[in-house]
Amino acid sequence: MTTEVMPSDKYRTGKSYTVWQAARLAGVTTRTAKDWLLGYEGPHGPVPPVFGDRVASPTAAASVLMLSFLELIELVIAARFRRKPRPISLDRVRAAHAFAREEWGIAYPFASLKLREFGGHLLREFDERYPGAPYEAMALDMGGQPTLPGLVDREVRSNLKFFDDFAGLWYPRGPSVPIVVNPRVAAGRPVIEHTGVTVATIRARWKGGETMRSLAEDYELNVETIEEVLHKSDLAA
Repeated sequence: MTTEVMPSDKYRTGKSYTVWQAARLAGVTTRTAKDWLLGYEGPHGPVPPVFGDRVASPTAAASVLMLSFLELIELVIAARFRRKPRPISLDRVRAAHAFAREEWGIAYPFASLKLREFGGHLLREFDERYPGAPYEAMALDMGGQPTLPGLVDREVRSNLKFFDDFAGLWYPRGPSVPIVVNPRVAAGRPVIEHTGVTVATIRARWKGGETMRSLAEDYELNVETIEEVLHKSDLAA
């Protein structure tokens, strides 16, 4: 493999999330996340990681598997490819990731601006070179134009903001919900947009008996924002 383009931003590449936290944010089980990141022993032999050698195995000295923000986003995108009503097999997602990484010469292709701008065309080329079953096409045809599957397309076009060709912000519930994951704020934990207040903090104080109104006053927010954040409190990873 040729030398890959990598972001120099330590906030996006530094290890910030345990595999449990990353799995919770991506909407998969911890076991699934570990299998995708490290590979596993299948019934017919070893199954390689989805993302190649990007994530190293935990060592005896540091047995907790940690992920960076960009690794989290790749996990999210892989999960969207796998989600119903049009799930793509893990083998095909793995092969498409390796293909994109090689063709574009970049690390983290599933967390790159190229996926948004050129992903449909690249994955159409992948489908043509490595045809699978019709229901496992990585790219869809929209009026003669190749495009990403709906859930993936929504993530890269609506929920992700890109800086320097790689994901820099993620709105896990969509841009209309004021919750954002910013690797530069609160160690990358979900926070209320435009603040450093984590969703976990709001949830803990509310469960401790504080009212939404008192929380809104403390953080100079409106009650509606606090209520909406609490409705999404499963993101308190």
